[in-house]
Amino acid sequence: MDRLQQAMNAAQRRNGTVALLFIDLDHFKRINDTLGHSVGDELLQTVAKRMRLAVRQEDTVARLGGDEFMVIVDRVEQPVSVAELSNRIIARICAPIALAGIEFTVSASVGISLFPDDGLTKDDLIRAADTAMYVAKDDGRNRFAFYTEEMTRKATLYMERDRDLRRGFDMGELVLHYQPQIDMASGAVLGVEALIRWQHPTAGLLGPDAVIPISEKSGLIVPIGEWVLREACAQACAWRRAGLPPLRMAVNVSARQMNPNRLPQFLKTLLDETGLPPERLEIEITESTLQNEDDCLATLLQLKRLGLMVAIDDFGTGYSCMGSLKSLPIDRLKIDRGFIRDIPEDRDSEAITEAIIAMAHRLNRTVIAEGVETLAQQDFLRSRGCREGQGYLYARPMAAAAVAALLAERSCLAPELP
Repeated sequence: MDRLQQAMNAAQRRNGTVALLFIDLDHFKRINDTLGHSVGDELLQTVAKRMRLAVRQEDTVARLGGDEFMVIVDRVEQPVSVAELSNRIIARICAPIALAGIEFTVSASVGISLFPDDGLTKDDLIRAADTAMYVAKDDGRNRFAFYTEEMTRKATLYMERDRDLRRGFDMGELVLHYQPQIDMASGAVLGVEALIRWQHPTAGLLGPDAVIPISEKSGLIVPIGEWVLREACAQACAWRRAGLPPLRMAVNVSARQMNPNRLPQFLKTLLDETGLPPERLEIEITESTLQNEDDCLATLLQLKRLGLMVAIDDFGTGYSCMGSLKSLPIDRLKIDRGFIRDIPEDRDSEAITEAIIAMAHRLNRTVIAEGVETLAQQDFLRSRGCREGQGYLYARPMAAAAVAALLAERSCLAPELP
């Protein structure tokens, strides 16, 4: 803090610029938890030495605590030079490290603030760099971000939305709508996907974009996700009691929920309490969830032992690993709507969609297409062997009562489900 104040005073006298870099290691807690604190300490020492070698002799490198570091860059001529320094620091940190007989890599997120543009006091400058660092993390980690007033505005708006969402969740303003999944040959309703909505007291009915991004960042996604599962299972049981045809209930689960020590037990208790047959509940995960493959696999294996169905949502847009598809207990692939949207005009989308369908069949997985909006899209999918579709061509997401009416209307088309 003393060196930062000295640098700021000197810059003020010469009408110059000082840069402050706020550096946070990505996923450091995971290393501490898996390899132990002694290895974590060695890692911090190694990172500190690498950072010192990346900066100039006159710059200051300091560890604030935990896995947080700061760098004071005196006499900044051009902001681009600070960007280059940040890239150099990130590159040095990312070089492989061998500790405890294990070689691994770590990455870092860097936030940058400039004196006097971004703050006139030490606290303001640190706060600005810290805000920028979180922007770098939100943009994918292993990168840098400069602080701007726009970042502060976004951070303030995020906090306001987070408070509003927590209030709405506590007040019971969240509701579920359901979008039917259709047998494209017969028109029968095979299942529904539960989709979250927010009945906001002033803004009206809001979609998932108003709920999911904020709750993912704040950690509220876990209680909200469990509420969605509980509500969806209760609704599926209510339709069964009303004598409506059986169908599967598909529910999206966040990567944050894929905890092998929590989610399987929660679902087991939920199925026991509601009496919903486990094969009627389908858990949807995104491809990005597979990046944490160990936890994901452990969780999925437990879900399959409970008898649940598992689907990969938005397939084709994220982290794809053929080895994972072969080894993970996946029942269904959902082709992302981005590919379906451009059919039949775009040959590349047709080729990718056709390849996903063929691969799913060879791996003995069911496939369903999302975002089906035209008969031409349906005809293409059916001709390539895709049996199931979901999209505006068949039905928009609707309230539970509307689903009940649709099921009653099409009950004569319903196929026999196990």
